[in-house]
Amino acid sequence: VYVALSLPVDRNASRTKAVVVALDRATGRELWRFVTPGQRSTVDGAPAVAGRLLVLADPDSASVFTVDRFTGREAWRVMGDTRFVGPRASPVVSGDTAYV
Repeated sequence: VYVALSLPVDRNASRTKAVVVALDRATGRELWRFVTPGQRSTVDGAPAVAGRLLVLADPDSASVFTVDRFTGREAWRVMGDTRFVGPRASPVVSGDTAYV
């Protein structure tokens, strides 16, 4: 089971981190945890499963990133134009293409 959430790192939530957690579906035990680097990052919506990757949208840093489902490490990140917020929806994967 994969859970993605935004975690405030200061009192007024002006800085947040995106957190992705893998849980054992039988026991609920945490298998791994990934926390985004940087000062401002969030996740909107559920991660999409694409083979061994989880695809996530990070609207605060205007990026899309992936986390390896088995290691909990970031595999790649595509940065957008940081003058804008987005993407704001869950990615959708079809074949070898992710739509965000």
